[in-house]
Amino acid sequence: METKAPVAIKRAPTVDVQLAGENYATVTYKLAYDWHSIITVKTMTGKSPLSSEYWSTLDDDPALISAILFAGLNLYQPELTYDDACGMLLPSQLGTVLPKIREA
Repeated sequence: METKAPVAIKRAPTVDVQLAGENYATVTYKLAYDWHSIITVKTMTGKSPLSSEYWSTLDDDPALISAILFAGLNLYQPELTYDDACGMLLPSQLGTVLPKIREA
């Protein structure tokens, strides 16, 4: 009998987030944080999303915002790169996107 490798199951709750798309369009993406995304943020920034200090400094750190957005998009949109995530986030959207990151 052949044994198959386990299949990754996407169990993280999702939040819809509106981000800039091409030609001034707005696109809805799924934002979700699983253990892999938490490790991704820690690897990219050296800061852990499990720390309460992380969340209090999030608003003031563009690199941190970009990393957590990228990591949160990765589970359901693995084709997006870090550069894609940075390009989709406009400064005028922070008031909308940051609450979605915190909700997810």
